[in-house]
Amino acid sequence: MTITLQEQVSGYNPPEHWQPQKLKYILRLRKGNKNDGLTEKNLLSLSYGNIIRKDIEQTEGLVPASYEGYQIVEPGDIVLRLTDLQNDKRSLRQGLVRERGIVTSAYDAVYSGPEHDPEFWYFFLYALDIMKYYYSLGGGVRQSISFKDFPNAWILAPDKSEQEAIVLELKKSLEAMNSIVALIGGNRSAQVAEPDSLLDFLNKRKQAVIVQGIMAPQMSEEFKISDEALRQAVSSQKDLPGGL
Repeated sequence: MTITLQEQVSGYNPPEHWQPQKLKYILRLRKGNKNDGLTEKNLLSLSYGNIIRKDIEQTEGLVPASYEGYQIVEPGDIVLRLTDLQNDKRSLRQGLVRERGIVTSAYDAVYSGPEHDPEFWYFFLYALDIMKYYYSLGGGVRQSISFKDFPNAWILAPDKSEQEAIVLELKKSLEAMNSIVALIGGNRSAQVAEPDSLLDFLNKRKQAVIVQGIMAPQMSEEFKISDEALRQAVSSQKDLPGGL
């Protein structure tokens, strides 16, 4: 088999017992899901890597003439914002849908079958985002792409039970970092942190945990960081009175 997408993007070799599959056989673009007749009114949006609710009745800002052109998404779908690639290289470009609703058709919505854990594939796309994979598509000159532009690359994939175990371990590893980032300044602050700051350290650490935890979990032990180590790091910051 040729080089896997995991090796190409991250340089890590996935576990040998994972099975070779094509990415486009695992994740498929949702089609035929327009909100005809305004049957769904739960407005959702992608914000800093999270899918959040918005007020469909608001009239301020950019509001469409009708939400019938929006697309319906289901729990377990993964929403991708693959626009404005050249001008915005900091935003998180995917979010996991946890409730039925509608999102703009400018997003791509992909889904996996019942033999997969959608949260694992959300983190897989998150890892691709961290490694700036999206920006390499289309020769790096296009402002926007679609999931249809993803090459039909080979990957090595674990079975569903291992996917679920990896996600559980990964979320445990991220929990302490996420709580401290939120305590200091919210999730957005990690994206715009000053170089060499605590938030910059936490953001880079989080990225390393995600990439290695998803691409090569057998190697991820070295990236684990204890709650106590994080508390010490926070307490050492003079601009945080009292530490944790």
